Amino acid sequence: MADSLRAAVLISAIGMGLVFGVILLLWGLMALVVRASAARRAGEAEMPAEAKRAHAAAAAVGAYLAGERRSP
Repeated sequence: MADSLRAAVLISAIGMGLVFGVILLLWGLMALVVRASAARRAGEAEMPAEAKRAHAAAAAVGAYLAGERRSP
């Protein structure tokens, strides 16, 4: 009985350790993604207004052309 109880406690401890380990790993990955996206946003904020307008115009032309090709 004592051996099976020890085995059960050991299995429970390993399982809980794995669960908390994976939670910490996911937390770290999410923090990394947040930092990467914040860095990307900071790079976009430095874009000049003229470049933003050019990007917006290119997106508008692309959307127009995509809609034009779908029409019969």
